[in-house]
Amino acid sequence: MGTDNGVWFASEVLRADQTEAEPLCKFAPPESDSVVRVLQAELSAATEPA
Repeated sequence: MGTDNGVWFASEVLRADQTEAEPLCKFAPPESDSVVRVLQAELSAATEPA
């Protein structure tokens, strides 16, 4: 999931008709350290001189 201002992680998937209180699926939140490391590595690779 994403927006113009950043990336947002989905934590669950709900039914479109919302007939049930429980979501169809729940996701564990990403580990912030691993996300930061990946973004730092990509930014570093993109800004290194050729």
